[in-house]
Amino acid sequence: MITGVTGQDGSYLAELLLDLEASPAGVAEIPPEAGVLVHANHFCRAKELGVWEPLLEERTSTYLRHRRMEELLTGTTRRTPFSVEDVKSYLRDHEGRPNSICRHPETERAPSEWYETVASVILDMNARRLMMANGSPCEMGYTGFRLTKDRGSPHQPATKARSPRKRTL
Repeated sequence: MITGVTGQDGSYLAELLLDLEASPAGVAEIPPEAGVLVHANHFCRAKELGVWEPLLEERTSTYLRHRRMEELLTGTTRRTPFSVEDVKSYLRDHEGRPNSICRHPETERAPSEWYETVASVILDMNARRLMMANGSPCEMGYTGFRLTKDRGSPHQPATKARSPRKRTL
Protein backbone atom coordinates (compact mmCIF):
# COMPACT_ATOMS: atom_id res chain seq x y z
CA MET A 1 0.00 0.00 0.00
CA ILE A 2 1.33 3.42 -0.95
CA THR A 3 0.30 6.40 1.14
CA GLY A 4 1.26 10.04 1.09
CA VAL A 5 0.03 13.38 2.29
CA THR A 6 0.98 16.78 0.87
CA GLY A 7 1.05 20.21 2.43
CA GLN A 8 2.05 19.16 5.93
CA ASP A 9 4.51 21.99 6.44
CA GLY A 10 4.54 23.81 3.13
CA SER A 11 7.59 21.86 1.98
CA TYR A 12 8.44 22.06 -1.69
CA LEU A 13 8.90 18.29 -1.61
CA ALA A 14 5.14 17.86 -1.18
CA GLU A 15 4.76 19.10 -4.75
CA LEU A 16 6.77 16.08 -5.94
CA LEU A 17 4.31 13.50 -4.59
CA LEU A 18 2.95 11.45 -7.47
CA ASP A 19 1.99 7.81 -8.00
CA LEU A 20 2.86 6.15 -11.30
CA GLU A 21 0.85 3.14 -12.39
CA ALA A 22 2.25 1.06 -15.25
CA SER A 23 0.89 -1.61 -17.56
CA PRO A 24 2.10 -2.99 -20.91
CA ALA A 25 -0.15 -0.35 -22.54
CA GLY A 26 1.46 2.64 -20.83
CA VAL A 27 1.83 4.70 -17.69
CA ALA A 28 -0.77 6.72 -15.80
CA GLU A 29 -0.01 9.48 -13.30
CA ILE A 30 -2.06 9.57 -10.13
CA PRO A 31 -1.76 12.85 -8.25
CA PRO A 32 -2.94 13.31 -4.66
CA GLU A 33 -6.64 14.07 -4.18
CA ALA A 34 -7.39 16.64 -1.47
CA GLY A 35 -3.75 16.32 -0.41
CA VAL A 36 -3.93 12.53 0.06
CA LEU A 37 -2.44 9.75 -2.07
CA VAL A 38 -3.32 6.11 -1.42
CA HIS A 39 -2.66 3.06 -3.59
CA ALA A 40 -3.25 -0.56 -2.62
CA ASN A 41 -2.85 -3.72 -4.77
CA HIS A 42 -5.17 -2.86 -7.63
CA PHE A 43 -5.11 -0.58 -10.65
CA CYS A 44 -6.65 2.81 -9.93
CA ARG A 45 -6.54 3.76 -13.63
CA ALA A 46 -7.44 0.36 -15.12
CA LYS A 47 -9.62 1.73 -17.94
CA GLU A 48 -7.06 4.39 -18.88
CA LEU A 49 -4.38 1.68 -19.08
CA GLY A 50 -6.54 -0.88 -20.86
CA VAL A 51 -6.33 -3.35 -17.98
CA TRP A 52 -9.02 -5.74 -16.79
CA GLU A 53 -8.70 -7.05 -13.28
CA PRO A 54 -10.72 -9.88 -11.78
CA LEU A 55 -9.93 -8.45 -8.34
CA LEU A 56 -13.16 -6.48 -8.04
CA GLU A 57 -15.22 -9.66 -8.11
CA GLU A 58 -12.78 -12.09 -6.50
CA ARG A 59 -10.58 -10.19 -4.07
CA THR A 60 -12.27 -7.15 -2.63
CA SER A 61 -9.82 -6.65 0.26
CA THR A 62 -7.55 -4.35 -1.77
CA TYR A 63 -10.43 -1.91 -2.29
CA LEU A 64 -11.44 -2.12 1.38
CA ARG A 65 -7.88 -1.47 2.56
CA HIS A 66 -7.55 1.44 0.11
CA ARG A 67 -10.77 3.03 1.39
CA ARG A 68 -9.77 2.51 5.05
CA MET A 69 -6.38 4.20 4.55
CA GLU A 70 -8.09 7.13 2.79
CA GLU A 71 -10.45 7.47 5.78
CA LEU A 72 -7.56 7.43 8.25
CA LEU A 73 -5.44 9.93 6.29
CA THR A 74 -8.31 12.26 5.47
CA GLY A 75 -9.21 12.42 9.14
CA THR A 76 -5.56 13.13 9.95
CA THR A 77 -5.14 15.90 7.40
CA ARG A 78 -7.94 17.81 9.09
CA ARG A 79 -5.75 18.08 12.18
CA THR A 80 -2.31 18.54 10.64
CA PRO A 81 0.48 18.17 11.28
CA PHE A 82 0.52 14.46 11.90
CA SER A 83 3.50 12.32 12.79
CA VAL A 84 5.31 9.31 11.42
CA GLU A 85 3.93 7.51 14.48
CA ASP A 86 0.41 8.27 13.20
CA VAL A 87 1.26 6.67 9.84
CA LYS A 88 2.79 3.63 11.57
CA SER A 89 -0.41 3.17 13.55
CA TYR A 90 -2.49 3.34 10.34
CA LEU A 91 -0.32 0.69 8.69
CA ARG A 92 -0.87 -1.49 11.80
CA ASP A 93 -4.66 -1.02 11.59
CA HIS A 94 -6.77 -4.20 11.97
CA GLU A 95 -10.27 -2.76 11.48
CA GLY A 96 -12.26 -4.96 9.11
CA ARG A 97 -10.04 -7.98 9.73
CA PRO A 98 -9.29 -10.19 7.82
CA ASN A 99 -9.43 -7.51 5.10
CA SER A 100 -7.61 -4.93 7.20
CA ILE A 101 -4.67 -2.76 6.19
CA CYS A 102 -2.39 -4.97 8.29
CA ARG A 103 -3.22 -8.42 6.86
CA HIS A 104 -2.64 -11.77 8.53
CA PRO A 105 -3.16 -15.24 7.03
CA GLU A 106 -6.54 -16.83 7.52
CA THR A 107 -5.13 -20.15 8.69
CA GLU A 108 -8.49 -21.91 8.38
CA ARG A 109 -8.14 -21.51 4.58
CA ALA A 110 -5.84 -23.47 2.30
CA PRO A 111 -2.28 -22.03 2.34
CA SER A 112 -2.65 -21.04 -1.33
CA GLU A 113 -5.38 -18.62 -0.21
CA TRP A 114 -3.39 -16.96 2.58
CA TYR A 115 -2.78 -13.23 2.18
CA GLU A 116 -0.64 -11.22 4.52
CA THR A 117 1.31 -7.98 4.82
CA VAL A 118 4.96 -8.84 4.19
CA ALA A 119 6.49 -5.36 4.46
CA SER A 120 5.56 -1.81 5.32
CA VAL A 121 7.43 1.27 4.09
CA ILE A 122 7.12 4.91 5.12
CA LEU A 123 8.91 7.64 3.19
CA ASP A 124 9.27 10.94 5.07
CA MET A 125 10.23 13.32 2.27
CA ASN A 126 10.74 16.28 4.59
CA ALA A 127 13.17 14.43 6.86
CA ARG A 128 14.63 12.50 3.89
CA ARG A 129 14.14 9.20 5.69
CA LEU A 130 12.77 5.84 4.67
CA MET A 131 11.45 3.50 7.36
CA MET A 132 10.70 -0.16 6.69
CA ALA A 133 9.15 -2.99 8.68
CA ASN A 134 10.25 -6.31 7.18
CA GLY A 135 7.10 -8.25 7.93
CA SER A 136 3.77 -7.38 9.47
CA PRO A 137 3.99 -3.81 10.84
CA CYS A 138 2.09 -4.78 14.01
CA GLU A 139 4.74 -7.41 14.80
CA MET A 140 7.95 -5.85 13.46
CA GLY A 141 9.80 -2.66 14.35
CA TYR A 142 10.70 -0.14 11.68
CA THR A 143 14.29 0.24 10.50
CA GLY A 144 15.23 3.75 9.39
CA PHE A 145 17.48 4.77 6.51
CA ARG A 146 18.71 8.27 5.79
CA LEU A 147 18.19 9.28 2.17
CA THR A 148 20.88 11.35 0.50
CA LYS A 149 20.97 13.51 -2.56
CA ASP A 150 21.22 11.80 -5.94
CA ARG A 151 24.81 10.78 -6.52
CA GLY A 152 26.08 11.34 -10.02
CA SER A 153 23.28 13.61 -11.21
CA PRO A 154 24.19 16.14 -13.94
CA HIS A 155 24.24 18.82 -11.23
CA GLN A 156 26.38 16.96 -8.76
CA PRO A 157 29.48 14.83 -9.43
CA ALA A 158 29.39 11.19 -8.39
CA THR A 159 31.01 10.51 -5.04
CA LYS A 160 32.02 7.36 -3.27
CA ALA A 161 28.87 5.61 -2.00
CA ARG A 162 28.53 5.16 1.74
CA SER A 163 26.48 2.55 3.54
CA PRO A 164 23.14 3.97 4.71
CA ARG A 165 22.86 4.69 8.41
CA LYS A 166 20.52 2.15 9.94
CA ARG A 167 18.64 1.95 13.20
CA THR A 168 15.49 0.30 14.49
CA LEU A 169 12.73 2.76 15.34
